[in-house]
Amino acid sequence: MTDIFIKMAEEAALEAREITMEIGVLCRIIAEKMERLHGEPQRIQIDHEVGFVVVATRLRRRRD
Repeated sequence: MTDIFIKMAEEAALEAREITMEIGVLCRIIAEKMERLHGEPQRIQIDHEVGFVVVATRLRRRRD
């Protein structure tokens, strides 16, 4: 590859990492708001391969 293509690939990878981090931060903000609203701890699940984001109440483990 030429230098211009290497530079473009590096820039695209950096942008992808930044966007991925931003999505994580936004999901944590939503989870915090849900926890304040519902009073229950929330969990976050993100799958970038299928474009899937879940913020849901964390299930409590039963102690028998």
